[in-house]
Amino acid sequence: MRVILASLLLAAALFSGCASTNEDGTSTTGPGGPASLDDRRHVATFQGLEGPASGLEFVARLNDGELPFATGSGNFVLGDFVYGSALGSGFFIADVRDPANPILAYKADTEGETDYARKAEVVAHADGRLTLVLANGGRTIQTWDVTDPYHPVFGATLDVERNHYIAQVPGTSIAVSSPSSGADGTNTFVDVSDPANPRIVGTYGKYGCHGVTFRGSLGEGKFRGYCAGVDATEIWNMDGFDATASGLGITVVATVGQTDNPLIGAGGLHHLATTNDDGTMLIIGDEFSGGGQPGACLASVDAMGRTVSTPLGALWFYDVTEETSPVLRGSITPPTMLPFSPTTPPADPLGLTGTEGAGCTAHFGQVIPGTSQIVIAWYNAGVLLIDFSDPTNPTILSQYQGTGGDVWSARVQNGYVFTGDIGRGMDVLQLV
Repeated sequence: MRVILASLLLAAALFSGCASTNEDGTSTTGPGGPASLDDRRHVATFQGLEGPASGLEFVARLNDGELPFATGSGNFVLGDFVYGSALGSGFFIADVRDPANPILAYKADTEGETDYARKAEVVAHADGRLTLVLANGGRTIQTWDVTDPYHPVFGATLDVERNHYIAQVPGTSIAVSSPSSGADGTNTFVDVSDPANPRIVGTYGKYGCHGVTFRGSLGEGKFRGYCAGVDATEIWNMDGFDATASGLGITVVATVGQTDNPLIGAGGLHHLATTNDDGTMLIIGDEFSGGGQPGACLASVDAMGRTVSTPLGALWFYDVTEETSPVLRGSITPPTMLPFSPTTPPADPLGLTGTEGAGCTAHFGQVIPGTSQIVIAWYNAGVLLIDFSDPTNPTILSQYQGTGGDVWSARVQNGYVFTGDIGRGMDVLQLV
């Protein structure tokens, strides 16, 4: 695969979408927990958009009594509940059966078992039980029984080599713990079928992934894993996944490394890897500068005098119709987002040492099922709705920037977007 620097620079799209109204309203706290266990099940009662969206509209913000909930990070949505990691505030569970009135169903006591969590994942078992698995950002993961989301029960703390992200292997009761260690790292697979006794079943990987996403499920055709491995992105063939097999039955289909995309290697890292529904478009997110300074939403002027964004901290789109030979089609990142990034970038878009500006880079998001659109958190640039139906010219359709926002993750469910926001906790947005 050949990647030419000049073509990469031209691939960065000009931001031309309209920012939706960034209201800072509060929601009315509803009644207490549901009356019966059946009501507490994840019944997904609310309905949302069908098909592609054109914009993002603010709906509500999760409150803790009269004040907004403190903070958010890597959240997970299942049915009518959002499970939100909250960094130094532990984790929370929000009842969003009425998305306009999110209710704080549970808040971890920071003096209790979980005082810090950076990523939440819920494993749904065949018998209806639910296990919340939390990445604690150090050398442990934690499990909770959240079958009743209003009354979680602590399970256990499990030591792993290193932990940065957590994800369920679909169709199983196994979660993969990713260390974000890059080349020569490995990933730990944990059976969480008994939350009180999680157990390591094996390890896998040439790269310690920053995070892993999956397409399909065990027993389905074209079951794939996508490892954003800091130094490279791997596509895993999961069709033969077996927790008892050597190498867990996983094989590598293809790798996109730094020689394939030198711009991700220029101060950035392979942070997010995901795909569209049929697995023909690989999307790689570059967390330039680790999401810190300098901010990467920087504008430059092209040969025709047009203001365009530099392809740093971008989303990159690869055609993987032929999986073993990914082909770069395009990329996108917003230009300068005042007041969060500098107005005058360096003449050399890669000479950014010492540049002032807050984090402004692709982070965690999700493809809207059934579409060629992705909703993605972009730190200080907020939440972006991006259409990649033409991957050679992806387009920003809408942007939401809440006051004081620093958005870590954006999850889609039934036409709504639920954020994990370091500055704002959790916002509910509607796809319109």
